[in-house]
Amino acid sequence: MVIEGGLSQLSSPVVLDAGSDAVRCGFAHDQGPRYVFPSVVGWTPKSQIQEDKEKFCYVGSESQNKAKMLNLTYPIQNGQISNFENIEKLFDHMYEELTISSKYQPVLMTQHILNSIKNKENTAQMMFENFEVPGLYLEFQNPLALYSSGHKTGVSIDAGHSGVTVVPVNDGVCVKEASKHTPVGGRVLTDYLADMYSRRGYDITLETVRQIKESLCYVSNDFSEEMQTGGCEFIFDKTYQLPDGQEVNIESERFYCPEGLFSPELLGVNKDGIHKIAHDSILQCHEILQKELFANILMTGGTSICKGFKERLFSELKKLAPKSHPMSKINPDFRNRTATNITDTKTKEGYAMNAVWIGGSILVSLNDFQHMWITKQEYEEKGSYIISKRC
Repeated sequence: MVIEGGLSQLSSPVVLDAGSDAVRCGFAHDQGPRYVFPSVVGWTPKSQIQEDKEKFCYVGSESQNKAKMLNLTYPIQNGQISNFENIEKLFDHMYEELTISSKYQPVLMTQHILNSIKNKENTAQMMFENFEVPGLYLEFQNPLALYSSGHKTGVSIDAGHSGVTVVPVNDGVCVKEASKHTPVGGRVLTDYLADMYSRRGYDITLETVRQIKESLCYVSNDFSEEMQTGGCEFIFDKTYQLPDGQEVNIESERFYCPEGLFSPELLGVNKDGIHKIAHDSILQCHEILQKELFANILMTGGTSICKGFKERLFSELKKLAPKSHPMSKINPDFRNRTATNITDTKTKEGYAMNAVWIGGSILVSLNDFQHMWITKQEYEEKGSYIISKRC
């Protein structure tokens, strides 16, 4: 690595993908993140703190395990950092787990397409002044996802915790004016189920509700038909055993809840379905580009692995796509990759969750990327505005 200011002598860059649901971190050249942990920070209520006798801040899974005793905060909302004090706690934890010092390795951070200029500059200030990183670059998540599949042009659909984002990418550059976002993502689905079970009298944590959603919910091929046969208990009903041994009956919400991705009004949200958003996004691009976009659609994010989601989206988009622009299968170039010792990226599920990180690892490993780094020296000379100018 050859970077102005002596960074060529440093260790492999850190690749950091911090999302609303989880932080994924590791090193360039690796085939998957070394460490993944929940993007949550828990604080002991002030009234319960005993000085020098009790830890008062917990991060990641540790905070989730103590959820009933803590005030939980989620420092990344809708893809943007909303609380820099808490994000520092997440990053402190990351460096501890990676067993490295922040001072000696440059960082590639992923950013959401909606990331504001102010957030970019505050991020640069935090990384250069508080963590003293020697180099930094922010790259949008969507082209990185495509890089992981070997493409520079296509439609990146990120179905994550805080919503679904559709971004057309042309030769590695986001077509921002055609990008779309809907807040209907994993969190909305989980909240809907949690409210339903609460009204049925169950006392279930959000994390357990999420596990129910991920293990039993699915997207139907034909929602109307399944609703008509939804009374057949032997077909749809399942049970889920809670940690305390209590069993929860899982009924037609198995497919009714995920249908909100295509018909958000079912969940009380006045937005278009994901298929309409994706279709509109492509049609807002230059006509010459549209055919290639319809032929190369990549779905990533935790919500994308919901059973039947990819197949249903393909079916709905195929109905909307112009006859002159035939669709290929969604995620046509899934790659079987070797698993790391921490995160399995060989499975389609593992790939969908880690595609953005994988793309970041690929990008910073390229010789052509090395002149892109913003060094600490440049930051000190020109200020935080340089991050919005260059990223």
